[in-house]
Amino acid sequence: MCQIISSRFLIQPFYYAISNGMLYFSTALSEIINSISPRPGIDTVALAETALLHFPVGERTLFQRVKRLIHGTVMNITAQGTHAHSYFDLKNLYASPLMEEKQALVYGSELFTKCVHALSNEEGRICASFTAGFDSRAIIAVLHKHPHQLLTYSFGIPGSANIVIPEQICRTLGIHYTPIYLDKNYEEKFNDYAIATLLLSDGVTAERANYLFAFQELSKFSPIVMTGLFGEIMKPFIDTGNQFVARPFVAANLSVSPEKTLLKSFNVCNRHYFSKDIIAQCHKEIAEDVVGGYIEEYKKAGKNNTHHAYLFKEGIAKYLGAELQSEKMYAVNRFPFLDDDFVRFAFETPCAGMRIKDIVHPSPLERWRAVSFYVYTIHKYKPQLLHALSSHGYAPREFLLPFGFFKAAASSTCLKAKTFLTKYREFKTEEWTEKLYRTYLFASDNTNNLFSANLKKDFETGAWKSNRFEFAKAAALKLYLDSLGSN
Repeated sequence: MCQIISSRFLIQPFYYAISNGMLYFSTALSEIINSISPRPGIDTVALAETALLHFPVGERTLFQRVKRLIHGTVMNITAQGTHAHSYFDLKNLYASPLMEEKQALVYGSELFTKCVHALSNEEGRICASFTAGFDSRAIIAVLHKHPHQLLTYSFGIPGSANIVIPEQICRTLGIHYTPIYLDKNYEEKFNDYAIATLLLSDGVTAERANYLFAFQELSKFSPIVMTGLFGEIMKPFIDTGNQFVARPFVAANLSVSPEKTLLKSFNVCNRHYFSKDIIAQCHKEIAEDVVGGYIEEYKKAGKNNTHHAYLFKEGIAKYLGAELQSEKMYAVNRFPFLDDDFVRFAFETPCAGMRIKDIVHPSPLERWRAVSFYVYTIHKYKPQLLHALSSHGYAPREFLLPFGFFKAAASSTCLKAKTFLTKYREFKTEEWTEKLYRTYLFASDNTNNLFSANLKKDFETGAWKSNRFEFAKAAALKLYLDSLGSN
């Protein structure tokens, strides 16, 4: 017997398959596909779920007979087959008793400090993300490393808030900082980093090549990088890009007839970049995965918790997990917000993101209250960080002032208006990816039967830029499958 045990919050992918009496397992999907004979075919249900929901749901992968291990599971594999049982479920955390807010702030800041120290206690050097946001600023506030052992960084275009703000803070505090510029040098090398990211992420994305670009540079200083990844568990997760939880799931979860709502979504699916025939054949299986696996499973926990569970187990895990998988090529990403004890604490905190009334459309006041943990932690351990502006247009100190909410809201609104009027963009993703698609996307017709003619048509007319995320999802998948010679 082989026994495989996954962690409570399994983020990075682990795949396995059984073929001809042999067990195959790998952290790379392509390694299993290239090892099994006969070669696994495309799982059309997984493909349809990707088209509709961005990712295959649960254990499914893009290939038949190949499964993805899910979190909190003990998997026993014998000659007679597989048997899995769960030893941990998020539903248990939703029933956690809530702390008093003041108690939560005191306990949480101390626990967070212990988590950061536990992940950074190597005798050698580490890198630490330092953006203009709140997650990384909280880490910097509690991180204790000798100046020569710490390198902070952020990336962006020259002159952007994500470069200027941390650079000014580090200069004032005497912290070693290096900017990772997404400039002409990055643009010239984008195709190489994008293809590498695509292959290492198992076809999830080519757009996040900037992480591979940054981590390669940072690895010269240290193979350990600490980031604020998953800090969203402490505040409302505003999914503005619709990349973590697709609208069809949101609609089905809020509906009194989730299966009918999900079926209706198939008829208007994603500008039809994927084959309509494939999608039409799989609606029953997808309804079983989504409605049975989440909406019915978490019904007693409430629609908010159902949404959050899906966000946590599917969206965040599979999108950010793909990022982590790519970065491993150069360095290990460590993220204290996903520490087991800290996640449990988040569920016991009245101001955390999963505890708000409407997780889909949180109110400004709820979003404001959820940042209290960061402000308290920064004020307690390194109050100098309170005064510098954030990428939201206001400084953390506003949270400590009378009527600070209104001042911060006004500053944030002004920043959004300025960004809109100046058409400012931190990332020139359309320009960077256009050359990639033009060079590689239609060079092979290995998988044309899986995608509709709209993919090529929209690229040629430029319509893809107004539907960039959906196009990028289909394009990444086609490039990945073409690279494997799949059909």
